[in-house]
Amino acid sequence: MIVEEDLALLQETAKEIIGQLNCDLTPETAISAIDGWDSVAMVRILLTLECEMNVQFDTTEIANIKTISDVLNLMKNGR
Repeated sequence: MIVEEDLALLQETAKEIIGQLNCDLTPETAISAIDGWDSVAMVRILLTLECEMNVQFDTTEIANIKTISDVLNLMKNGR
């Protein structure tokens, strides 16, 4: 399933950029609940995902990211 694959890619990318995550990522996880996931980490994570997926995300959607589900939707829409 694409959502599970995207979630695994997102989790792996976040760990590479942030380091140890303080929680498992689920679609319901709030970005604000993840230690180390600040605006700089967000940009680095999204740029890495764009390169990995060979897509370009819509910047208007990026501004509205609040949860992991929002990131997964961005990934899905970028395909």
